[in-house]
Amino acid sequence: MKKLSTLNSQLSTSSGQTLLEVIVGLGVGVVVLVAITSAVLSSLTGSDFGKNQTQATLYAQQGMEVVRDLRNKEGAGFFSRSGSYCMDSTNSLVPGVCSSPNLDGFFTRKIIFAILGAGRERATVTVSFTDSRGMHESNLVSIFTDWQ
Repeated sequence: MKKLSTLNSQLSTSSGQTLLEVIVGLGVGVVVLVAITSAVLSSLTGSDFGKNQTQATLYAQQGMEVVRDLRNKEGAGFFSRSGSYCMDSTNSLVPGVCSSPNLDGFFTRKIIFAILGAGRERATVTVSFTDSRGMHESNLVSIFTDWQ
């Protein structure tokens, strides 16, 4: 009888330890799963930001090419333009402040012209976008001269 009582006592302690081990194991598993999920989400967010920043830079380069083409076509008339303009996907310049995204419904492209003197003009093309981390910009600046 004494052997049976000792055996029951050992089984009770053993099953309690097993339950504790299972709970600790599940806790560790949950922590690992949360860490992996967090790393994957962070990686995806970074990937989206990189893609958007690259697209913003491409839109800024395209805008600068349009400005360069305007300078070549308009000649001296180009150098009287100043202030802020919006440039949408049709590449037309609309005077004023851009109030909402005008490219792909996500990016905003604006161009600011500043007269620097006779036959000299600075053009700043800015493409901005907003994501979960805030607002981001890609800026290009060129100084144009009346070279013709």
